[in-house]
Amino acid sequence: MLPSPAMTSNRLRDELRLNCRQKLFPRILETTPAGISRKQFKHFGQLISSGNFQKFDYQSKEENFRQYNRHTPPEYNLRNVRVPLQLFFGTRDLLLVKEDVVRLLQKLKNTKYVLHELRGFNHIDMLYSNMAPRLIYKRIVNDVKDFNLKN
Repeated sequence: MLPSPAMTSNRLRDELRLNCRQKLFPRILETTPAGISRKQFKHFGQLISSGNFQKFDYQSKEENFRQYNRHTPPEYNLRNVRVPLQLFFGTRDLLLVKEDVVRLLQKLKNTKYVLHELRGFNHIDMLYSNMAPRLIYKRIVNDVKDFNLKN
């Protein structure tokens, strides 16, 4: 018995996805993480464990005081953000969940933003999905063009 055209089509599509992933995965590993320092990586961990969007914690009251003139790292003042933003997050992103996006939006008091929820996207898809140029990059480029035309 021959497979139905729909089944053949589905198998072909799945095969193409698998081949694409197999070719793309080595490229991702070659370039990721790209240029991240140990300090940046540690800072990222601090942000997660503290739950605060704050500057780097030197783990020493003396060093924090030298750097910040206080014993603990200060939080970033997001009220100073005044440029229009395009914010993207994926529904399958394990690094940036919707609750974190909502927390960020509550702190962005002095800017206009457009929030884009990308169904089925994870963190890596933002860079490597074949749909990223259409769903993300084109919107950003058009927004910058519109902003430049207005100013």
